[in-house]
Amino acid sequence: MFMLIKHVLFLVKIVVFQKFQENVRLTSGYKVIRVTEEEQIQNPVFDVSLLLINPNAAQRYVLLPNVDDKTFVLDSLSGKVNATFDKFDHEHKDRFELEIDIFDSQEATRILLIIVVDNINVNSPYFTNTPYESTIMEYAPVGSLVAAVTALDADGTDALTYFLPTANSDIASLFSITEDGRILVDGILNRKRLENDGYLDDGKLLIPVSVTDGDKTSSSTVFLAVEPLFVRDSKMNETSSQVAISENATVGSFVTDVSLSDSQNTEGVITTRLPLDREEDPLYRFSIIVLENQCLSGIEILLEIIVEDVNDEIPNFGELSYSATVREDAGSPSEQTPVIIIPPIQATDDDFEFNAEIRYSLIGPDSELFFINPKSGAVWLNVSADLDYESIKEYHMTVVAQDRDGHPDGNSNSVPFIVKITDAYDNSPVFTATEQLQNLIISEDSPIATVLTTIQATDADEGLNSELRYYILEGDDGKFNIDTTTGELSLRSELDREAKDKYILGIIARDQGYPAKETLVYVSVTVLDVNDNSPRFDQLFYNGRTLEGQTGSTVLSVIASDPDFGENAEIEYSLTDPTIFTIDSNGTVSSNTALDRETVPSYDFEVIATDNGTPRKSTSVRVRILVDDVSDNEPNFSSQKYDATMLLPPGGITAETLVSFVSATDLDSGSNAEITYSVISEKYKDIFKISTNGAITVIRDYLPVPGVDNEILRFNISAKDGGSPPKEDTAMVVISFEKPSQVFEFNETMYVFNVMENEKNVYVGNVEAFSRNINKDFVYDLPYSIEGVTLDQYTGFINLTRPIDRETTSKVTFNVLAHGDNEDDGFAFTTVKINIQDENDEDPYFIFPQEPVLWTELLENSLNSSFVQFKAEDRDQDGPNSQIEYSITNSNGGAIFDIDSSTGVLSVIKEADREKVESYSIIIAASDQGSQPRNTTVTLEIGILDENDNTPIITTNTSIEVINENIGNGTEVTYVSASDYDEGQNAEIYFQLEEDSNGTFYVGEISGSIRTAKLLDRETEDAHTIKVVAIDKGSPAKTSTPLIISFKIEDYNDNVPEFVNPNYYVPLPKDSPPQTKVLMVSAMDRDIGINAMVTYDIIGGGNCSQNHFEINSTTGQIITTGELYEQPSGSCLLSVRCQDKGTDPLSSISMIEINIEEVNFPPKFEKESYKANINENSLIGTELKTEPQTPPKATDDDRDANGEVYYDIVGGNDDGLFSIDTLTGQITVNNPLDREALASVELIISAHDVTPDPKSANVTVTITIEDANDNAPELPQVLNATIIQDSSSGALVTTLRAKDPDLGRNTECFYHIARARFEGIGSVTPSDYFDINQADGTITTTEKLYELNLTSTIIIEV
Repeated sequence: MFMLIKHVLFLVKIVVFQKFQENVRLTSGYKVIRVTEEEQIQNPVFDVSLLLINPNAAQRYVLLPNVDDKTFVLDSLSGKVNATFDKFDHEHKDRFELEIDIFDSQEATRILLIIVVDNINVNSPYFTNTPYESTIMEYAPVGSLVAAVTALDADGTDALTYFLPTANSDIASLFSITEDGRILVDGILNRKRLENDGYLDDGKLLIPVSVTDGDKTSSSTVFLAVEPLFVRDSKMNETSSQVAISENATVGSFVTDVSLSDSQNTEGVITTRLPLDREEDPLYRFSIIVLENQCLSGIEILLEIIVEDVNDEIPNFGELSYSATVREDAGSPSEQTPVIIIPPIQATDDDFEFNAEIRYSLIGPDSELFFINPKSGAVWLNVSADLDYESIKEYHMTVVAQDRDGHPDGNSNSVPFIVKITDAYDNSPVFTATEQLQNLIISEDSPIATVLTTIQATDADEGLNSELRYYILEGDDGKFNIDTTTGELSLRSELDREAKDKYILGIIARDQGYPAKETLVYVSVTVLDVNDNSPRFDQLFYNGRTLEGQTGSTVLSVIASDPDFGENAEIEYSLTDPTIFTIDSNGTVSSNTALDRETVPSYDFEVIATDNGTPRKSTSVRVRILVDDVSDNEPNFSSQKYDATMLLPPGGITAETLVSFVSATDLDSGSNAEITYSVISEKYKDIFKISTNGAITVIRDYLPVPGVDNEILRFNISAKDGGSPPKEDTAMVVISFEKPSQVFEFNETMYVFNVMENEKNVYVGNVEAFSRNINKDFVYDLPYSIEGVTLDQYTGFINLTRPIDRETTSKVTFNVLAHGDNEDDGFAFTTVKINIQDENDEDPYFIFPQEPVLWTELLENSLNSSFVQFKAEDRDQDGPNSQIEYSITNSNGGAIFDIDSSTGVLSVIKEADREKVESYSIIIAASDQGSQPRNTTVTLEIGILDENDNTPIITTNTSIEVINENIGNGTEVTYVSASDYDEGQNAEIYFQLEEDSNGTFYVGEISGSIRTAKLLDRETEDAHTIKVVAIDKGSPAKTSTPLIISFKIEDYNDNVPEFVNPNYYVPLPKDSPPQTKVLMVSAMDRDIGINAMVTYDIIGGGNCSQNHFEINSTTGQIITTGELYEQPSGSCLLSVRCQDKGTDPLSSISMIEINIEEVNFPPKFEKESYKANINENSLIGTELKTEPQTPPKATDDDRDANGEVYYDIVGGNDDGLFSIDTLTGQITVNNPLDREALASVELIISAHDVTPDPKSANVTVTITIEDANDNAPELPQVLNATIIQDSSSGALVTTLRAKDPDLGRNTECFYHIARARFEGIGSVTPSDYFDINQADGTITTTEKLYELNLTSTIIIEV
């Protein structure tokens, strides 16, 4: 046992959705799809996600409940809609509406999906209430009702059309049928003629009638009994006659004589009674009864009077005039170009045959440019034609139609024919007044929307080809705007002449033709200056120096500039106080007078720079002038004579002995005020010296030589300054020598005292002397005057009467004398030194900077361990009072700056960020270390210089733009903007494309305007992506993160639908019935959507009658609308147009050549199928009686030999059982039949003609072979059975089964026992022992079989 195990694999697809907070966006809120009934449904029917711009935003799809929600299933994840049935059925339901909610992360968006089921012709129409039978009297008037037929169609009855098939034109010409199925008499019903022509069958005329729904056709038959108008007896004879008479015969003209030759009294002459007109009645038929002797016997004359044509009609045009349009560039240098004329030129002539044959021609001065087909009337543009719409817009000529194929004696008619030339779009726009466009001016303070001018251009074309649009292609930097329709050029954003003073705008004028033509002109716009900028100095402040004593010398130069132009940029300089200094037009500052540094050491004032604009604008800058010293002052001794007294000890004066002090001052400064003392007298240069502080001391031990050195010494001294050349002053020093006193003596040879500076009226100390003679009084005295020092002559107390500045004088040294009243007692001599103790009375002062405010700059993001070093000093004595420490006392710099307290070095310890703080103000303090510290401050103003440390940030209003493909080159499609937190050049930004999508777009470097660089073509590329970056002008430059902008190209109807084949050729038999499919044309349009939806129509027939054809506007299927018998054989042309459904539809034309072919009609069997029964014992030659007609009969609508029908068996007769008469179609038995071998035969009978191109028709004859009892029953030869010996009567022996290959009653068998024989005994009477059931063959016993041994064999014959 085998078990088939089927495995089903399930593929689990796990879709991981990343959740974005993005709303669903639709391309449309509804969608209509069309399906065709009966087509096998291919799921999914529709994918809803195709309606989403951002399908990833959809999280689930929900089908809302309605009557259709059980018919369709929606996949909630993918959005695919599936049908739950196999086929659509328009008749069941022709429209479905599904509402679907699409859920994103925030909300639901609803769309409507409409499914329209298009009907196809599934069902054939069918006649109802058949069969149709009616009766009518012969010669019934035209218009008499014959019968009314009715048809239905499950697809709908709106499109049903009734018609009478033309296979038998004689019958069809007698009747007509209305739209509602009423059959009317349309000719003469002559019963006798119908009988003679074989059209009456048992007195009934069979009228075929058909109905069509445009694709499928059904037929039926009306059985019309034609009753005789009168009864003809058997004696009446019949004859026929045909005569002709010209249609221009006058009334009363002889036609014929139908009188009998042996009848003397019957006139029988037929004449015209009214004027004849072949065009109205070309044929008259009469049935004339000629009776003899007033009895019913006589002759019936069937008379046909043919009205012969006379050329009495002129050709008639279908239109009073004809016109056509031709593009000016339609001409071809190598072949003629067809001219499409709607409706086509066509004339008809009611005459007959040759009189009605029309030949066309063109006449007129413009006709040489065109050619007309003399037969079809189709017009062509000659090869030599050179059309120019701008020169000639219309050509006028006349179309002549002449019958008799143009024979000179033919009739003619003419109508006007106008060919209108349409613009071929061969001109580009031309700008006007281009010279003035080179000199446009606008003031930089003009408000937005200020109109500069109106750009104008012309285009010699017409219509859309001349409608112009204006665009700025380049050079506008986003500053200008142009009205695309009027060309008005206006200001879009504010101007700044200082940023750019001239713009060269590339402006294009583009027409609306396809493809568009455009012309470029460059427009120059000069920006006029306004005084909107103040002058700017190149420094924040100026420091200058000049020497004192000079007049008119240049002190310094200031430079100011003004970014304006012309007078607005002309600068005049002035001073706030022009008394001391003056400034010229170049900014050079000079002194007006000689300066005296000793009077004013520095000057502070402002320089003003003023422009000449209106109104004038000015800016000032601070200037400090330091007056440098010139040695213009001489030193000046405090006295011209200095007296000093010295004790002259016995051993002389020792070295370094203080003699006296001298003092000189100089009002100059610096080295010019540095005084050097010297002894002028050569004699004493090596004895005395003068220190820088004016102390005169002895250089070496000195003992005046008596007689040589007087008791009083006199020598001159000099005080020289450090000027160049030095200046000096002189004085005299007078030294008196006294001998040491023998009476008086000081306790100390030198007294040293300390006193704080700045103290006055303070006791310093005292000197003390004694007298060796106690009786001697003495007093203390100063040998020379010491300013500010007093000595009590009695006590020796020393006092300071004025404060002494230690920074000027650090010690005071002088001599004190002690002497009595008697000069002979002499003098005692001691030295007093007063040390001035420092007091912290001096503020530190800065050596650098010397100004109270120091301006400097720092590059942001930089560190500097030695940015600025401040240097301060203190005039106090060395020690804490002069020890300087530096600190930052106030700053907006936070932790950015630090100062070394010892060295004064200011360090940048943290990077500055200019974008956060543009400048810092720091107060630096220099403090001494006194007990009560003193300090001085200086302000450091630091401007932070910009470093290009910020990347531009680029933005746009949207990252996805939808643009139409028909926008012109240079059209702005969007714009970008950028910002940079830097300043100056580092913040100057320009834009460029990093990826430019094959050069389709470009970006304005300054404006950020993104424009098309070439024409768009959605059919080539339906989407573009560009990357835009903003780059600053820093060094090195920084580039923004690329901004990605996507453009979706919206379709514009710019593609002409094109036929798959430019020309078509198709043969078409003339017997093609209405609704015959001739050809399906197809056109493609490269656009999408409604712009790509193509419709078809027939716009011209040439020599083809348009009435014979129609085209399905959607599918392009061309079908026949009627019979083609009236259409001449041969080639005919149809002009078929395909046109899209765009707003401005585009179209193209294809020529369809249909070759109307004469046809050999195939035979037609009168019945759709036949059947017959024949006994298998039938003899060879037996004729079959076929139903419903014997023999099968076919007819051929052809005439003569083409209409002769021959019959053959072409299928189903492999054993040759039957044969057929080739002329009559009678089928006979050809070989013995055996039903048991073959119970039925389907013969395929062919009816064919014998033409060179034979046509045939087949029909099936189903022959059932009836059974004959020609077979005996068959039994087995031997059948073994076993039975128990003592079986009782009626015991079953066996059952026989006979076989008979016959059928029915011929197979019914009856059983009986013929004889019986026991082996060893012999024959016995069967009924004595056995019985058999006659019906079923069951054999049973009639008694027990005791006398038989166990091995006896019983033989029974049946």
